[in-house]
Amino acid sequence: SATKAGDAMEEDEDEELKLAMSMSVAQGASGDAAGGGAAMNGLLQDAGFLSDVLSSLPGVDTSDPRVQGVLDGMKEEKKEEKKDEDKK
Repeated sequence: SATKAGDAMEEDEDEELKLAMSMSVAQGASGDAAGGGAAMNGLLQDAGFLSDVLSSLPGVDTSDPRVQGVLDGMKEEKKEEKKDEDKK
C-alpha cells in the first residue's frame, strides 16, 4: 500500500520530468521571442548545470540510473556535435 503509493508517485514524477524536458527542448527548438532562447538552450545542453538543477529538486535522485542515462546521453551528444563542427 505505502510502497504502491510511493511507486505511483515516482512514476508521476518521472512523467512530469519527461514532459518538462520535452517542453524545454521544443521551446528551444522553436526559438524564443524574448531572445534568451539560445542562452537557455545552451544551459539545458550543459549536463553539469542540469545535474545541479536536478539535484536541487526535492525527490530527484541524480544517482538514479535513469537520470544518469539522460545526463550521459547529453554528454555524448555534445561530443558528437563537436566532432561534426571540427569536420567542417
